[in-house]
Amino acid sequence: MRSLITLLPVFFLPVLGSPITEGFSKRDDRGSKTVTGISAHKEAILDAGGNTLDLAIAMLEIKTMNTADYSYSDGKTYDAANFSMFKQNWGILRERAYRYGFKGQSQDEWDNSARLK
Repeated sequence: MRSLITLLPVFFLPVLGSPITEGFSKRDDRGSKTVTGISAHKEAILDAGGNTLDLAIAMLEIKTMNTADYSYSDGKTYDAANFSMFKQNWGILRERAYRYGFKGQSQDEWDNSARLK
């Protein structure tokens, strides 16, 4: 049994060293895009304690992760207004965001969440 375990690498190493098969090669039907400046936005999120899920959400909301690339409050007002690269909704913020002092504010104070930029 011991000799069999010793010989196993001999059988598997050639497989690992073989050329990449078609299934694993780069596919031309997949797109890619270079977004200038995105690494700085990613670093800012990670430096603030964010993780890869935060990065994914931010990139889904705004491709460039730059809040200057969408209109103020996402073009909405009151509880529908969205702010920051995560497009956080004022209706949710004023009900749940006690840490940032938004909890308990009225619907009319929606402009207060602009500081999340």
